[in-house]
Amino acid sequence: MKGIRTALVPPGTLLLCAWACSVISAATPSTPLEFQTFLADTCTPDFTVRATLKPDPRLAGDKDEKGTVAEARLAFQWQPDSSGFCAAFSRKGICLLKVTQGRIRTLTSWQDWPVEPGPELPVAVQRRGPVMRVIVGHRLVAVASDPQYQNAGGKVGFGVSRPDLSWQSARYQRIGPIAFADDFMRAEGQQSPWETVTGKWDLVGVRGEPGVPSPAITANPFVYRGVADDKGQALCTTGYWFWDGYRMTAAVKPEAKGDIGLCAYYQSPTDYLRFRWSEGLAKGKRQLVAMLNGQEKVLAEAPGGHEPGQWYWLEVRVAGDAVEAYVDRELACRAKTNALGQGACGLWVAGKGMQAQFDDVTVAPLAASEPPTPFPQSNVIREHFVKDQFLKLWAEESAAWVRAPGESFWHKGDFFGDTSLALTLPPPAADATLWAVIAADECARDAGYRLDLAAAGDQLRWSLFRKGSVVKSAETKKPKAETKLTLEKNDIRVTARLGEEPVLTYQDFTAVRGRKVGYGVSQWPVAPSKASARCANVMDYTFSSAPVQWRVQRGLWETEPHWACVGRGAHFFGMDIGPAVLWSKEQFRGDLVVEAYVTNAEIPAHVLETPRHLNFALCGDGANLSSGYSFILGGSDGKEIRMFRQNEQ
Repeated sequence: MKGIRTALVPPGTLLLCAWACSVISAATPSTPLEFQTFLADTCTPDFTVRATLKPDPRLAGDKDEKGTVAEARLAFQWQPDSSGFCAAFSRKGICLLKVTQGRIRTLTSWQDWPVEPGPELPVAVQRRGPVMRVIVGHRLVAVASDPQYQNAGGKVGFGVSRPDLSWQSARYQRIGPIAFADDFMRAEGQQSPWETVTGKWDLVGVRGEPGVPSPAITANPFVYRGVADDKGQALCTTGYWFWDGYRMTAAVKPEAKGDIGLCAYYQSPTDYLRFRWSEGLAKGKRQLVAMLNGQEKVLAEAPGGHEPGQWYWLEVRVAGDAVEAYVDRELACRAKTNALGQGACGLWVAGKGMQAQFDDVTVAPLAASEPPTPFPQSNVIREHFVKDQFLKLWAEESAAWVRAPGESFWHKGDFFGDTSLALTLPPPAADATLWAVIAADECARDAGYRLDLAAAGDQLRWSLFRKGSVVKSAETKKPKAETKLTLEKNDIRVTARLGEEPVLTYQDFTAVRGRKVGYGVSQWPVAPSKASARCANVMDYTFSSAPVQWRVQRGLWETEPHWACVGRGAHFFGMDIGPAVLWSKEQFRGDLVVEAYVTNAEIPAHVLETPRHLNFALCGDGANLSSGYSFILGGSDGKEIRMFRQNEQ
C-alpha cells in the first residue's frame, strides 16, 4: 500500500517554546492574540493540524471575574515578525484571521457553530496550497484563500484567553500526494491494507472459490469479497484520517439483491460519506448519503439500480464541500455538504444475505475539472505467459509481427490515429542499417513516414522520409549500449527519439494517415520480441483486471485457467445452455477492427474440440445481436464461417 503518514507530534503532546507573542489590536478578536505554546514542527506548504479544545468556549461562561471573554486561537505559518494566519474560537463562532506584523484582518466573517456544545471540541485546520479550511467536530466551517506564507515555513501555535480553556492532543501532519492501488494480487499470508469494520471480508477467486492459482501464473485470479453480517452490513476501510480531496475508484460486482457502495471521509463507524447503489434497474436508486453520529441523511438521489452479476466501475470524488459519484464513467449524482471534510475510504455492502466482489481499487488526488477516471488498464501480460510454450504464441510481442522478405517485419494490426513504434536496439555494427515505418497506407517502405538509420564510423546518420521524400536529417554518436529508438506521430508532429531525447522532429500539416507499421534491419539484429507498436485508438483487453468494460447479456462470463488440468494461464470464459452473450459498454464510431484469440474451453478437461459457434457482432445496439454485422466462426458444428448484415447473409 502506498500513502504518506508522518507522525511528527505524538497525540497528547504540546511543546513549550519561548517564542510566544502578544499582538494587541482593537480589531476582530475579543482579547489580545497570545500564543502560549508552539509545536516544534516547521510548516510545509501542505499540512493538517488537529487538536482538542477543552471545554467548548460556549460552556466556559461569558466572562470571568476579570471580565475576560472565553476565546481560543490556533495559529499556523506563524512568522517571527508576528505575521501568519489564525483560527479563532469564541462564544460567537469561528473565524479565520490574517495577521501582518501585528495588524489583524478577517479572512472570513464569524461563522456559526455547526455542532452542539460539548465538554471537548475536536478541531482541524487544513492548508492546501493557497486554500485554508477549518473543521470543527465533523463539519467544515470556514474556508479562505490566501497564497501568502505558503512557502515561508513558520510555526503552529496555540493560545487561550483564560486558564479554564486548554488545547490538548495536538498533532501536526505533513501532507503529500495520495497514491493507493490494490488489485488484490496477493499470495496467501501477505499483509492486507484493509481493516474490517463490519461483516466478513476475504480474498477469494473470481468465481468465489477459496483456493486459487498463484498470482504469478494467472491473469486476474483474486477479488475481495464482502459478505453482510447478521445486521445486514459489511464495511472495510483503508487510508488515513488526514486524507482529503481525492477520488476513489473500484470495480464492483454485486452477487445478490442488495446495496453496494464506496465510502469517503471515513472517521468512525458512525461518521462517513457513502455512495449507496441499490438493486433493480427500475426500482433501484443511486444515493449520496452522509452518516453523522449514526444518523443517515440523503444528500442527493437519482433513479436506476444495479443488476446482480454485472461488473461496474464506481467512482466517488470528494473535494472541499463537493461530493460526486460516477457509475461506468457517467455522473450518477452530486451534492454539496459541509460534513466531515477529511478521512479514509472504504468498501460497503448492505442487505440480508448480500455479498459483492471488489477489485482494482485506486485512490488518487483529485485535480480541478478532471474527467471521470478511465476504466482500468486490462492489457497486462504476466511474465509466466511469455515463457509458456503455448501461451507465448499470443502473449509475446513477436506474435503480432509477420516476417517479410529482406529481414523486414510488418505488424498484423491496423493503427488508427496517433501511433508510435519502439525498438530496443543493441549497439550497431560498423555497416548496420535500419528502417522503421509508421502511418503507412500499405506494407511498403515508402507508404508512410519512414526513418532510416545508418552506422558510419562512430556516427549514426538519421533520415526522415515522407512518402519516399527526405524531409529531415541529422547525425548523432553511435550508442555504445542497448537503447530505445522511438518513431511516433502525434497529430501533425512526427518525432524520432533515441532514448528520451528527440533527434528529428517534423510538422506535416497534410499528415499521412495510413494504418500500417513495420521495420527492417541489416546487420543490426532487432527481433520482433524487441519491437512494440502502440496507438491511442487501440483498446487492448487481456482481462488482467475486472471486466468492467463489458456487460453480460446472457450466460456466465469469468476469467478461467487456460489449461483446466493444471490451472495455468487464463482466458475470458463464456458459458450457457444457450448463447452466452457479452457486449462492450464502450461505443465505437467510424472504421473499426476487432481481433481476438478465441477457442472453445476444455469441458470436460483434456477434451479439445474444433472451434465452433464463436461469434462477433459489430456496430450493434447493445441488445440485439442481429442489429449490426455478425461474424460466425464454426457454425453448423464447426463446418461453416458466415457473415451477416443484420438478418441477411
